[in-house]
Amino acid sequence: MCKILIAACVICCSLNTGWVSAQDGSADSDDPKLTQAIADLSSDQYQVRKAAIRSLNQSGAQAIGPIARAILNGDPETKSACLKILGRVGVSGDEATMLRVGLVMDRLSRSGYTQLDSQVHALGQQWRIARLEENIEKLEQAGASVQTYRTASEIGAFASPVLLGGSGFTAGGSHEPQHTEETKVTKPRIAASQAESDIESYLEMDESQLAEAFRDEIGIANNGAQVTSATQTATFTIHEGAMPAREIEIAIALPAGDSTLSPVNGMDLRISTITIDQNWTMGSDFELLGTMPHIPSLILNELEVTEEMLTSLAKINGLTYLSLTNCTFDRETVNRISENQTRFQVTASGQAFMGVTGTTVSDELTGCQIDSIVEETAAEAADLQVNDIVTAVNGSDIVSFDDLVLEIASRKPEEEIELDIHRDGESIKVKVVLGIRQ
Repeated sequence: MCKILIAACVICCSLNTGWVSAQDGSADSDDPKLTQAIADLSSDQYQVRKAAIRSLNQSGAQAIGPIARAILNGDPETKSACLKILGRVGVSGDEATMLRVGLVMDRLSRSGYTQLDSQVHALGQQWRIARLEENIEKLEQAGASVQTYRTASEIGAFASPVLLGGSGFTAGGSHEPQHTEETKVTKPRIAASQAESDIESYLEMDESQLAEAFRDEIGIANNGAQVTSATQTATFTIHEGAMPAREIEIAIALPAGDSTLSPVNGMDLRISTITIDQNWTMGSDFELLGTMPHIPSLILNELEVTEEMLTSLAKINGLTYLSLTNCTFDRETVNRISENQTRFQVTASGQAFMGVTGTTVSDELTGCQIDSIVEETAAEAADLQVNDIVTAVNGSDIVSFDDLVLEIASRKPEEEIELDIHRDGESIKVKVVLGIRQ
């Protein structure tokens, strides 16, 4: 397991008499050396205090009990010194010591030592980053490409491909994001007696038990924090081939209780995009993706996308956008699976290009109305006209502009398709030989 880093300023701990030593299981309350060192922290002689601090630092995990009791029951000067020493014990100790110190700090924080809140959050954040890095490594070993970012200002790095894919166009995209993020967090408190009881149990745990407790109490649960409201917004200027530039604003509202957002430290590690192509070694098995807390964008590139594959992806809770790029797929299958779930949006783009923009119509006719035609494209060569309503492709109904985009994305360049068109009150059929996206 990756080592969890605790900043030197991290402060910690609490216990009562009779607690078990974190290192060797022996009772630490009877250790006269540690007891004397704690007492010497309040000495009026500087050299005595310095020697006591050095002794406690060198005692490592064995000092957790005495130091924690002093934090709970000592005088203000002793409390202050012990808090700092515990932080150093966490930094210099092994994995089990760091986990134990973090859990004790968490209980102190919840029981009234509110000055520890940010340190506990940072510790949980570091734990999440370590776990995420482990899972990213596993994904990359399986052939996936994973893009991440560490600052909120880089939100455009994941939003731009999503927006470009969502529009049905991929050519010539650029973006100039402006981003704001606001989060409010509340955290439950516990009584001091509950904190003492919990800390006692932590000191008796082995490393595997500590790892599980840390994951549940600090790592996944984000120290019990509940996001009561959170909004992220970003504005992008999108350029789509020959079409005029346009601005798109994206707003993401996270639900109450979401624990995937880290509001304190802007350097949290987040996934922007995961790309899976022919290097993927696990076929339709996407269980690894389920280990990610949130996947803004998943791109399948140059794959044959089967119903089994899409069904597996539909089970991933963290997925927001699925983009099929240059893939082979059946549009009706994609639509059916998309309609049966609401967790993520499916978009597609490919090398085939027809050269129209359009809007969905559902009045007397249901289909896609052509709003504009790009010059020197397959649409112009086939003599398609503005205000034509496309109702079917090769006999398969088209009920929206997104439907038409998806259908074209599933085709190959130079493939001939037949459109059912409603023009000036008449139904006609028009054959189009698709071009290649430049």
